[in-house]
Amino acid sequence: MWKLILKRVLLMIPQLLLMTLLIFAIAKLMPGDPFTGRFSPQLDLSELARLRKEAGLDDPWYVQYFRWIGNALHGHFGDSYVLQKPVVTLMGERLGNTIVLSLFTTVFLYLFGIPMAVASAKNEGKFIDRFWLTFNSITYGVPALVIFLFVLFLFGYTLQWFPTSGSVNIDAEGFVGIWLSKIYHVILPSVTIAALSTVGIFTYLRTGLLDNRNQDFVRTARAKGVPEKQIFWKHNFRNSMLPIAQNFGFQIVAIFSGSIFVEQIFNYPGMGLLYYSSISTRDYAVITALMLFYGFLSLVGAVLSDIILAWVDPRVRIS
Repeated sequence: MWKLILKRVLLMIPQLLLMTLLIFAIAKLMPGDPFTGRFSPQLDLSELARLRKEAGLDDPWYVQYFRWIGNALHGHFGDSYVLQKPVVTLMGERLGNTIVLSLFTTVFLYLFGIPMAVASAKNEGKFIDRFWLTFNSITYGVPALVIFLFVLFLFGYTLQWFPTSGSVNIDAEGFVGIWLSKIYHVILPSVTIAALSTVGIFTYLRTGLLDNRNQDFVRTARAKGVPEKQIFWKHNFRNSMLPIAQNFGFQIVAIFSGSIFVEQIFNYPGMGLLYYSSISTRDYAVITALMLFYGFLSLVGAVLSDIILAWVDPRVRIS
């Protein structure tokens, strides 16, 4: 197990290096620069040239790259040209909100996806099976933007059951009060994201449950007189969960990265909203730092998926 973890971590090093090169290249290929459109047309061009030189934008690309990497290794990603704050500070202010949103979304996703797949597989061809198949077909086919806006309009503006923006009430006081307010603000977006994301878990688990019920290990257990309930949960369900466990790391990363779109709609002040605003204002220091963060998160998700799969399936450790 430890050999597998060490191997995957070492493999991340060249992947991370290649990723930094790609991120830097993409940032440099973006049109304009952080100073584009920020000053009056009457501004002296020499003054603009001075600002660019002070920011290091006139240096050769390799000088800028190694300076960026060196600073990143020391935990310094530069300062935001727009918000006039260190990028690390900006990310730290938003990271907690995105973690809370991703955590609740992940919990709701598995609370929704696994039971509906089990219920569907146990009642193949019946009404409940057709209902969940139809539900997942609709959530997969209908554009997420339409559903997000509908949910926000219905539960936020019409019924006013949930807040439509922010992450905490301004009048929340005390540790418990603040966290209850945070949970209240995160319920609507997290439940909505989870409900729209169950198709993967539902499809993999339902298909696995239906296929494994006719496998040799299930027939052998049944021939030995093992109770059907024990056969289902100990043999069928456990083996059918292997694809779900394998994709767990990727699922977390997908939810975390998907917050870019969701946070903009729900006006939730997290990393996604910061990323969107930095792109619209060409705040390159923030853009590159967030791209590196999400890229690194993807690599960690891949390693986490391999570790979880090796933990639940000993055959992976042996191989």
